[in-house]
Amino acid sequence: RRVPEASNMLLDVNTASDMLLDVNTASDMLLDVNTASDMLLDVNTASHMLLDVNTASDMLLDVNTAGNDVSVSENLKTVSWSGINQRRPETPERFQDSPQVLSSRSFSSGRHYWEVEVSESGGWRVGMTYPSIKRRGGKQSWIGENNKSWCLEKIYNKMYYMIHDSIEIQFPHPSSCRRLGIFLDYEVGRLSFYELCDPIRHLNTFTSAFTEPLHAGFWVYGDNTWIHQLAQTLLENPILNIPLNGKFLDQVVQM
Repeated sequence: RRVPEASNMLLDVNTASDMLLDVNTASDMLLDVNTASDMLLDVNTASHMLLDVNTASDMLLDVNTAGNDVSVSENLKTVSWSGINQRRPETPERFQDSPQVLSSRSFSSGRHYWEVEVSESGGWRVGMTYPSIKRRGGKQSWIGENNKSWCLEKIYNKMYYMIHDSIEIQFPHPSSCRRLGIFLDYEVGRLSFYELCDPIRHLNTFTSAFTEPLHAGFWVYGDNTWIHQLAQTLLENPILNIPLNGKFLDQVVQM
C-alpha cells in the first residue's frame, strides 16, 4: 500500500516541478514584456532625439552689422574679406573698425548647434557676442577682444587660439580640417567648439553666466579668407546634453 503513496508523492513532486517551471516561465515572460517595453521606450526616445536633431534652420548673416571690409553673399550665408571699402551706410548697428559681421538671430535660451566651413588661407574668428559689443574702437570691437564676446581663431600659422576679453590661449595642435561645429547651452553657460574631422575633436569650452542674448559673430582678414554657414540645429529635447549630428552622436555624447 505504501508503493502507490510513494508513486503519488513522486507525481506530486513532478507536478510541483511543473508548477515551478510555469512560475519561472511566467517570470521569463514578464521579463520579456518588461524588456520589450523598455526597448519600445528606447526606440521612441531615439525617435524623438532624431526628430530634434533633424529640426534645422539657416544661420543667416545680418548685413546691417557688416563692416565695410567684408563682403556678404546674397544668400546671407558666407562672409569673406574684401579689402575694398564697401561704402555701406553708417548705422548704429554696423561695425566701423572691424572686418566682421553678426548673425541676424540671437539666442537667449536653449541649446543650439550649427556648423561652418572655413577657408585655409588668411585669418578668421568664429564665436558669439552680446549685442552690446562696441561697434567702434578698433581692435577692442573685435569678437574675443572684450568681455562681451568669445571666439575661436585661426591665423596664418594654422594654430588655433581661444580668445575672451583679449586673453588668448593657444591650442596645442594645429588645425586639421576646415569644418567646425559650435554648440551653445545658454542656461548652463557653455560655448563649445569642435573640429569635425575623423575622429571629431573637442577644441575648447568656454563657461560663463550669460547675461544678454548671444549673436554668432564672424571675423575675417586676408586675401581669399571666408566663412560659410553650413547648418544650424535647435536641440529642444531636455534629455540631450550635447549636440548630435550624424556620427557626432556616438563620439560627442560621451564627452
